[in-house]
Amino acid sequence: MTAAHSRVTIYKLDLGTFALSTSALNLPHGCTEYGFTADKYNNYYFVNENNQTNVSCYSNNVLEHTIRLKSDVYQLLCLDGSNVTAITANGIVTLNGEYFHNVSSLRPAVPCSYKGDGIVTDSRGIEYQYSNGEIFEKAVETQPVLPNDTSTETNNDVYNIQGEYIYVSLGTTYAKLRDSLGADKENFRVTDVNGKVRTSGKLGTRMTVNYQGKQYCIIVMGDITGEGNVNSRDLYLFMDYFCKTRDLDTVERKATNLFVDNTIDLRDLLALAKMY
Repeated sequence: MTAAHSRVTIYKLDLGTFALSTSALNLPHGCTEYGFTADKYNNYYFVNENNQTNVSCYSNNVLEHTIRLKSDVYQLLCLDGSNVTAITANGIVTLNGEYFHNVSSLRPAVPCSYKGDGIVTDSRGIEYQYSNGEIFEKAVETQPVLPNDTSTETNNDVYNIQGEYIYVSLGTTYAKLRDSLGADKENFRVTDVNGKVRTSGKLGTRMTVNYQGKQYCIIVMGDITGEGNVNSRDLYLFMDYFCKTRDLDTVERKATNLFVDNTIDLRDLLALAKMY
């Protein structure tokens, strides 16, 4: 795209045929360096260089509407052909109809470019996750960890006891936990939510452990529903919470907070999806 103060020429390259076409628009204002994008419906979006909180949308070379954001827009992107993303002074927002809605407070260094496979890279080389117009911190490529409380002596790679809860990783079995605790069958008992004593198999959230005269509630990281695995019901439950259509109780929150930072966010959702 080349731009004078009021006239822009848009060059479009068809990646299938490599045919190049051009079109021209007369703007009532100039355009910022990275303040232009287009979607697959031939809608064009411009940031006003004189008022960088304003984004103008043109359809068929006609101004359809102007959207005013709360802060300056540094870059516009449309990576999937449908969703328009704005990188602003206050973070990431995406276009929803004639309005932008907030996504996150991230401030990538412009210009950002699409690396592929859902990864956006900013000018510093930092990678971010991209999905449906949203840009957020890239999930750490590790398994979620158990809570690490150095003030307790019951902290290792298999389990961690904090108060009335015992945290274990997804897939931990009755035998593995018992062996890690150094317990024998006489002083170690696991009971499921229906009160049935379990002597084998995988552990699930909300099961209870009686060990050395104390009772603990099991938290299996990622197993929100207590079925001993991660399935679509866990993901739906997380999304219902994230969309604020239901709340989580204390046990569900502990199983959902995979990065143990007292905040349930998109990092936890991405990690949960990878465990599915």
